[in-house]
Amino acid sequence: MKKLPGSDPGEINNIMICSHPGKPLERHLITTLDIALQIKENFGIELSPTVLVAICFHDLGKAHPKFQLKLCKVCPQRKECSKRFKGTESRTSNFGHAEPSAVLVFAMTRDPIAAEIVRRHHTELENLSSASKFWSEKEYIGDPSSEDAVVNVIKKIPFWTGLLDVARKIKTIHGDLGHSLEHMVCDVESNHAHWLRYLPGQEEWDDLVFDIWQDLVYDNDEKNMSLLWLKTRQAYSVLITSDRWEASTGSNFTVGRLVIDHEKISNYANSLKNTASKFGPWRESVRKSVVENARNVISEPGVYTITLPTGTGKTLIGLTVAAEAAEKFHATGIVYCLPYISIVEQNADVAARLFDRVQEDHSLAYDASPGPASSSSGRTEVTQNDGRESTPEERFMAFYRYWRSPVVVTTLAKMWEVLFSPKANDTMSFHRLSRAVVILDEPQTIPARYWDGFGKTLSLISRETGTTFILMTATQPEIVEKSSRAELARERYAFPKNRYRVEWLGQARPKMTLTDLKAFIEEEGLKDQDVAAVMNTKECALRLYCHMKSAGVEPFLLSRWLTPRDRRDVMRKLHSMEKEGKRRWLAATQVIEAGVDLDFRVVIRDLGPLDSIVQVAGRCNRHGEREDEGRVIVVDMVDDSRERIRRYSSVYDPVLLNQTKQVLSEYPVFDESEASSVISRYYRLVRGAIERSPLWDQICKGDWGEYERLIEEEQRGIPEVTLIVDKDGTVGRLAMEAFTNGKNFEDIERRDALFRSISQHSIEVRKDYLEAWLSSTGSYFIDEDRPALECINDEGTMWLLNPKGLGTIYREGIGFIPLNIASEFEDVLKQSG
Repeated sequence: MKKLPGSDPGEINNIMICSHPGKPLERHLITTLDIALQIKENFGIELSPTVLVAICFHDLGKAHPKFQLKLCKVCPQRKECSKRFKGTESRTSNFGHAEPSAVLVFAMTRDPIAAEIVRRHHTELENLSSASKFWSEKEYIGDPSSEDAVVNVIKKIPFWTGLLDVARKIKTIHGDLGHSLEHMVCDVESNHAHWLRYLPGQEEWDDLVFDIWQDLVYDNDEKNMSLLWLKTRQAYSVLITSDRWEASTGSNFTVGRLVIDHEKISNYANSLKNTASKFGPWRESVRKSVVENARNVISEPGVYTITLPTGTGKTLIGLTVAAEAAEKFHATGIVYCLPYISIVEQNADVAARLFDRVQEDHSLAYDASPGPASSSSGRTEVTQNDGRESTPEERFMAFYRYWRSPVVVTTLAKMWEVLFSPKANDTMSFHRLSRAVVILDEPQTIPARYWDGFGKTLSLISRETGTTFILMTATQPEIVEKSSRAELARERYAFPKNRYRVEWLGQARPKMTLTDLKAFIEEEGLKDQDVAAVMNTKECALRLYCHMKSAGVEPFLLSRWLTPRDRRDVMRKLHSMEKEGKRRWLAATQVIEAGVDLDFRVVIRDLGPLDSIVQVAGRCNRHGEREDEGRVIVVDMVDDSRERIRRYSSVYDPVLLNQTKQVLSEYPVFDESEASSVISRYYRLVRGAIERSPLWDQICKGDWGEYERLIEEEQRGIPEVTLIVDKDGTVGRLAMEAFTNGKNFEDIERRDALFRSISQHSIEVRKDYLEAWLSSTGSYFIDEDRPALECINDEGTMWLLNPKGLGTIYREGIGFIPLNIASEFEDVLKQSG
């Protein structure tokens, strides 16, 4: 190999080289590799020797004098430490240790992916084209005075005594490289020991980078590239988890073993039979039939579906099938994904009755309090009710939302992040999917443009990692091609009676305004019945609430303009009144659409995608206890409060609305027994008409830095900001603490915990709505210096509503009220007395 300029002999430094304040770097590197090997074994993940070398060497760049001096400055033991770094580097800030570490990994292994996961382990994955550009344009040798040139950076990284332990560890996974490094460390006095001996000359480096990266970037083979994406994401996930775990806890990595207790599952199913309605025996027969059929059909990991009508007890059925599949395949765990936080909480309670250790994972599951709590049912949440200090492992789970428990109940949005987000921390649980059983409940809530790419991704993961996916819903979309999946319900089950009839009024009464809807409700005698009216926007639901209040009804309101905590309070009241047989009138948005256990005699639904209409129909005569069929009335609402009349349904994809109108024109009235064939017709039309997302193409082209969030803002093009609702001064103080916290790990951990707690009292609101209120109330102060409403960060994305601002901008049980509706609302309140 050609000798590089300036490659002075290395020097063994009998000093303490650290990865974090007071922690020897060699310990961090070796323990991180040990954790990765444990994850590899636990989850059956294939990691090449070069990737394992990369994991062990991921922080080698931290040995550079600049980084060591930076650590020494913040180390609590710096004054007493006799082995601290005593370099004289003048510039110690903003030294990036990942790049020199990655260059050494690339030079030693010639593995571009191993190098990339190291280079990006504190940021996020990039498109392969961007990565190739970095490697080809990065200054390599450069002028001797250039501090950024790779060679000039690496030649300052010293050999130190602890490196010998690292070399011996490397020998266990990559013999040649380990022997070479060990020999160099031991033979340092011969003037041959130096990191630069691993680096080629400029010409050889250029050829190496060009040949390897060009082959990657221009590989157009779909199978090769999709497999490379999977392997890269697995390796990235293992590295990030191992590194963060070691840095955060300093402890051995353990994952709870999945235990299947059939007696526990059977006892819970039997307990339901004793409390069930007259349809209990039918539900039990369906459960037994599906579970028995699944035993025969599920012969290997793959993609399966369970298609059952609302009210059959899909949660218990799905978890029972998952438990048996997990036992058959020696699965690493069960992950249950649902569309909304409210039903994650609901279904986590069921899971906790079937399994010993259940982790409820969503944005509200982790509080800012100091310690964890486990509910009596067995759920594990990093929150507080016993006053004890949380352990480092518990804080790790809360901070990173890592899926550590054998059974996890989470949201589809979180699963989407784990699958597709390029951000390092978002990928941490990706390796948990290997050899797991994953239930996707209500998968039709995933936008249709993603179905094709999402389905192909599930098939890839299942085929290559032994994951079993179960897609469970009453309205099964064609996410995965029929030839690549199997249905576990042996027949098309129908509820023993028709619980509802769907009526489309859009042809007879097009362009219905809220005034028209109010008149229709009065004409049909629906004021005094159990009714849920589901509108497409929060503003429309609020206006309907006002109209019904003015008509003498005492309605409830449910929308995301209510804080999560207030929404739960409203849900509890609705459930309580339902049990007492009291009439309820609810104006709501789509928050009650799927999985929410509410039952009404009549459901009014503004026009939306047909599968959403059928889902909300599941809230109509849900338990089948009413003698007559329930009514699901579909209307086409328009907003006439503006100069230009618009349909509220415009929040949806026009392609989905067009297909819905087409099907409803063919089936203007249909009952529950016909719903399955009607929805199948709709899905066929959608699949042929929808413009597909480039999700799968991005995987196959190496565009791994691209990302589309699963959940989009309701009002496209209009920015929404966070409004924190402070009712008693407590939440405001938490917010101020969050914004004044420092920058070390403990401060960041505390800040994130505070924001999770604050989120239970926060909503998303259009910024112009808040600005309108601010302009109106700008001179209204609640004390000497605090206005009713204020923006509390420089970016203008976080706003605070102080306690005495309640009653105007935000009302208990109703939520946020835009200024343009406030006067109308006040008039209604006065009229209703």
